[in-house]
Amino acid sequence: MAGLSAELLDKVKECLDDSEQTAQEIAEKSGLSVQVVRQAASILNAKGYAMTISGKPMRYRRTTPINHERQIREDYQGGPQPYLRPGSYTPPEQRVYNYNRRKD
Repeated sequence: MAGLSAELLDKVKECLDDSEQTAQEIAEKSGLSVQVVRQAASILNAKGYAMTISGKPMRYRRTTPINHERQIREDYQGGPQPYLRPGSYTPPEQRVYNYNRRKD
């Protein structure tokens, strides 16, 4: 997807709003070709600035990138066992083995 300049991406990004628009509508607003708009929308979608709505014709709208920083719970201990709420798990019954041999 290389080849589109930052200026073209910015131009398409400025034309996007909260309404659903086709590539043709965005191309008319921006003065770019439909193919360039589709390629730019695909790049913006991958970066989180645009949302693609499937259908015929394909539609696009503006979104804001999500902050993907990892949030770690304070009570997380980092143990190898999965977190189980107290009382939510009953361990399997443990069998009792008697190793005392009968003496004859």
